Amino acid sequence: MCKENLIVLILIISIVSSVTYTIPDYPFSSWEPADEQNYSKSNRENDYEIRWIIIHVAQGSFQATVSWFKNPKSRVSAHFVISKDGSKIVQMVKIKDVAWHAGNLQYNRHSIGIEIEGYVNETIWPDSLYDKLSKLLIWLANQYNISLKHIDGIAPPNPNEDSGIIGHSQVPDPNNPSLGGGRSHHTDPGPLFNWSKLMKYIDKNREWLNNISEADKLKISLVTTYGKTVFKVSCFYNGEKNPYSLFRIHVDDKIVGILGCNEDGIRIFSLDLKSGEYEIYVSNSRTKSNILKISIKNKEKILYFSLAAVGLIALSIIYYIFKIKKKSN
Repeated sequence: MCKENLIVLILIISIVSSVTYTIPDYPFSSWEPADEQNYSKSNRENDYEIRWIIIHVAQGSFQATVSWFKNPKSRVSAHFVISKDGSKIVQMVKIKDVAWHAGNLQYNRHSIGIEIEGYVNETIWPDSLYDKLSKLLIWLANQYNISLKHIDGIAPPNPNEDSGIIGHSQVPDPNNPSLGGGRSHHTDPGPLFNWSKLMKYIDKNREWLNNISEADKLKISLVTTYGKTVFKVSCFYNGEKNPYSLFRIHVDDKIVGILGCNEDGIRIFSLDLKSGEYEIYVSNSRTKSNILKISIKNKEKILYFSLAAVGLIALSIIYYIFKIKKKSN
């Protein structure tokens, strides 16, 4: 292997109790976990079959919604949050787990919740939102065998009776299934959300995943952004940046997840790794990237020894001062 393909770097990060790979389920989203008090851990689809995708409007900004789901006092969450223009998609709850979003326990168990940045009766979403949302819906439908249809009216009282894409306003009240919007009778996504446009984008992008070309060259490197060291993958095809190209992430030859380069042919992600030595690279069926050899040291251990050294110096100074005072007396 060429020397240029072997990068040796030392990262200093905080120790974690175990190796945790922060890889989202949807390969073109990022991962920011909701607080564990805001959803139920589960093992879908073994525990519950996923049959619905429920569209919500956040009644707030993208970042405020993400922050709210991270707040343990909120007691609510959704699997995904999307910015108003569709440029940012964050996954906050693993699809195997049950997010709290529908106001109906059974629909929570059998659905995937998506929050869109904006306000009911106020926000006009651009075409870019419907384009990116449709691609997410197509991927989810393909993965979990969900029907790509939008039903009319309130969904059936029993979520197992049908499958499709609905708004929060179509979730039946568990106490009175003739009323929609779940227990609190929400009205989102509201009359300004264009279901017809969304379905047209779904039809337009239906073959989107099947038509993605694999990169013929992959490159991985480490970059520092906002003071944090992260991984950067570049995808190329015939010498040009290749958008929407999937790749596997390998940690010591173990595949830990699948991500994809975005429209600019670049993907940035992080891995939470405990202290140790690692070889990290990415691959697809056509090619393999260079290898990063990484040594991660325990920051807490370094801090402990630093504090111990400071303590010894302080004790030495105190002892020295004590001796001088004793001599002067």
